[in-house]
Amino acid sequence: MEMIREALASKTKKLILDCEACARCEGEAAAKTPESKKPAVRMMRCPEAGCWGWVGRFEEAEGTYFMCGVCGGNWGTVEQLDQAIDRILERFDHRLCCYRMVDNHWIAAPEEQEVPKLEELIGSEI
Repeated sequence: MEMIREALASKTKKLILDCEACARCEGEAAAKTPESKKPAVRMMRCPEAGCWGWVGRFEEAEGTYFMCGVCGGNWGTVEQLDQAIDRILERFDHRLCCYRMVDNHWIAAPEEQEVPKLEELIGSEI
């Protein structure tokens, strides 16, 4: 509740809260998540500077989109997501461990390939 009060006081335009039906959760909450709301593919690291979150691909009636559950970053097409990844890779070499190119599109690299203390490095980007 305190986080909501702080957001209101600061007039923030976005507030991301943990959700019981998050696609990355486990156990009972994951079981309650409708299949249509779960990411269609394995998630990848968010390409926004300073964000250590994960981007999932979602299929809705209006179409496919990609979204980060931490910063709220949203990309309407795979091309827009690819461009965002291109930009972050141009700026930060440590992000190379997060992605790999397949058929002219970026996909998630295996998590075990991430450099030690990656989240600390990402935190230093901003």
